[in-house]
Amino acid sequence: MLLQAGLIVNVFTQVVLWFLLQVFFHHYMITLIVVEVLIWLVEGLFLYWFPGSKLKFSKAMILSLCMNAASFGTGWFLPV
Repeated sequence: MLLQAGLIVNVFTQVVLWFLLQVFFHHYMITLIVVEVLIWLVEGLFLYWFPGSKLKFSKAMILSLCMNAASFGTGWFLPV
């Protein structure tokens, strides 16, 4: 259940990321970095607060950081 919840919040945060990158395209890198940090925090908090989650706060934040680092790294090297 936590995996599905993580996927749902990730889809939402990715939509927000792409919207903000289009709005602030003149400041692409700054926007990308700021929003990615915010996404990491939001997803970490979501994983911690999700009903039934037994993750401690630190574990939820580390999990969120690892998931977002993998996602960011993959996206950075994909030819678009």
